[in-house]
Amino acid sequence: RLAASWMGKSTQETAGLLGRLAEADEDVDRIVVDDVGVGGGVTDRLRESPPKNKRGGISIVAFNGGAAARHPSKYANAISEAWLELAEEFIRGKISIENDPALISQLSSRRRIIQGDRTLRLETKKDYKNRTGISPDNADALAMTMIATRGGPRISWA
Repeated sequence: RLAASWMGKSTQETAGLLGRLAEADEDVDRIVVDDVGVGGGVTDRLRESPPKNKRGGISIVAFNGGAAARHPSKYANAISEAWLELAEEFIRGKISIENDPALISQLSSRRRIIQGDRTLRLETKKDYKNRTGISPDNADALAMTMIATRGGPRISWA
């Protein structure tokens, strides 16, 4: 479930909004942040002043899509693993999403590439954006959240 989406906010504002959203939902136990580039500032701010809910502290997970995959013999990097494992969860019927045409378009149009070493790699964000004219930001957020919260009963993402 997409809790919120916004653009054009500073890292401080983004951290504050995420913290407020997380504290308002007692089921949230972690916030996943795309830690590359500007997101690093959001991660730092959230760790400086971690949000809390009625159940206690909320952990901050820094996700780096270019980092090594958990299964490096199968995936080229962490973002490829996140997206392709998300696809498997859809195929197995373990997750579903609301009828969000923009998100569905992003999820269904990013290409996967089989590399020479037989690992799977996702089309780069730049190549995807050049080909489609849009950025896969919401699909990235869903994939990162799914992989970082595996085993949890519910995924909420912003």
